[in-house]
Amino acid sequence: GINAEYGMGTADTSPCIEHDKSGVIPRIIHELFSRIADNADTTYRVKATYLEILNEEVKDLLTGNICQNAIRENHDGSIVIHGLKEAPITSVNDLYSCLQAGAENRAVAGHALNAQSSRSHAV
Repeated sequence: GINAEYGMGTADTSPCIEHDKSGVIPRIIHELFSRIADNADTTYRVKATYLEILNEEVKDLLTGNICQNAIRENHDGSIVIHGLKEAPITSVNDLYSCLQAGAENRAVAGHALNAQSSRSHAV
């Protein structure tokens, strides 16, 4: 199982959590912006999408919209998902805001061990 202290880390979308006790996603967010800051002579464009797959249905978690026939394969064999909002990201706080918005749109249902258990996979 995943240790809650070192899990994916999307449950707490506060940018002020202790870095050494945060999950994978908060650590990646901070590392990304640390590297961007270290390379100030290079221009970066960061965008975020956030989706949920539940019962073979794709939901854009930033807008709450269902994306019909969204998953496609490009001519080069890469997989793309059409219809997702791409949010421009300029800071750690922007990315945490996207995580928070997405968390509010996720499908959850309770069970014996967790009253707010996710019912889907989010990417």
